[in-house]
Amino acid sequence: MEKNKKVKKDVVLASGMEAFILVNTVPGKLWEIAEEIRKIEGVKLAQAVTGQFDVIIYIERETIDELSNVIKKLQTIKGVTKTQTLIALPPSALWAHLTSLGEKS
Repeated sequence: MEKNKKVKKDVVLASGMEAFILVNTVPGKLWEIAEEIRKIEGVKLAQAVTGQFDVIIYIERETIDELSNVIKKLQTIKGVTKTQTLIALPPSALWAHLTSLGEKS
């Protein structure tokens, strides 16, 4: 029963916007930049990573305008060279997409 409450809570959270932002930085500054990014309102996680990007960010905002404001702040941080934003699909949108794929077959 407790598990069902958790699922319901997650669905409520998904009613806002969730996004992942991938960040490239100047060499040798990824730790400092990740720390600076954590100070931006709405940023829930900013973690240095290996691979094509240097930092991955997870944010939660209520509107696209709020998300845009976070991106603008992020892009003003000295040493950020590139960002790529991935907006998460709410579970209902994902389910509708997956079921529509099955209907086309």
